[in-house]
Amino acid sequence: MDNSKPRFPRAIIWASFAAMVMAVIAVFALQMVKRAQIADQQKPTMRLPAMGEVPAYKFTDQFGESFGTADYKGRVSIHSFQFSHCEGVCPVMSGHLVNVWQQYRDDDGWQIVTVSVDPKRDTPDVLRDYIDQFPIPQERWHYLRGPINEVVELSEKGFYLPAENLPMGHSAKFVLVDRTGKIRGYFNSQDLEGPQLLKEALGVLLNETQPSTAEADGSEAALQDGEPKGDCCETDEGA
Repeated sequence: MDNSKPRFPRAIIWASFAAMVMAVIAVFALQMVKRAQIADQQKPTMRLPAMGEVPAYKFTDQFGESFGTADYKGRVSIHSFQFSHCEGVCPVMSGHLVNVWQQYRDDDGWQIVTVSVDPKRDTPDVLRDYIDQFPIPQERWHYLRGPINEVVELSEKGFYLPAENLPMGHSAKFVLVDRTGKIRGYFNSQDLEGPQLLKEALGVLLNETQPSTAEADGSEAALQDGEPKGDCCETDEGA
């Protein structure tokens, strides 16, 4: 009489083992998804309180057409001060704008507004040729020129950015303006996190259904030694 224990086919054993491994992997994957969902819910929410309004001004763009305060209404704007033949920070700033464009190119609810700090050399032809170097359409990038004394006043008194020893002494910060013409954030193009924060903040404003009612403590409170305090925004920790 054969008293040996029955032997299961090796294929059944391996199949059972494989099923157990797959079950463990599935449970682990489900836990990771749940953790990611919880982390996303707890991710700090970017707050972009109003820090003032775009002042009244009117310049001309690269097509010689008028562009001013009223043209900020209805679209979120990324504003900056640059000049076309700059060999310092301007190419870096333009590169960041290209990165923003690549992420939000299908959303026509925003625009780029750049004011030349060297309007004498930045003629309309020069500005059009400059924009043509980048994938951003001319109609989405308004490169403006105006009298240099008005440019300085707009930078220093309108956007609270330095404008000394132009053209080289312009600010390297982007200013984010909402659809109602309110300044909602400053982002340093030379900081590691500045450009990424700019993209995130742009997304927040593009998804904003109503203008923010949150106000900073007035323009003076948003400034420090003539410069905007910080670079952009505050965060609210999720519950």
